[in-house]
Amino acid sequence: MEKPGQIAGHPSEPGNQDTHQTPAHPLAGPTAGLVAMNAAASLASNHPASNQFVQALWQQPIPTGRYRYYDGMLYLLGLLHVSGEFKAWLTPEGTAPQVTADVLPNKPQ
Repeated sequence: MEKPGQIAGHPSEPGNQDTHQTPAHPLAGPTAGLVAMNAAASLASNHPASNQFVQALWQQPIPTGRYRYYDGMLYLLGLLHVSGEFKAWLTPEGTAPQVTADVLPNKPQ
């Protein structure tokens, strides 16, 4: 349960909590992917604490260990978002390119 003045998912909060708001595992903490996606989502907020989520991402170390690929992809996407370098590749008309069966590999005959 959220305490007054406390922000759910704040970077200082431990991650992976059970229903009693205690860590589900003694080593559990906010993952790099969670920190990254919180930072990207905070860009859409005008809450005074939203900048803290972006700062937490910039201070987050590069993911290593068991979940480095999944967390690493979210970490990279989060960095692209907060740096302003995430871009949509559109056609000259400004629409998303259409994917057809002609460009898919191993097309059934």
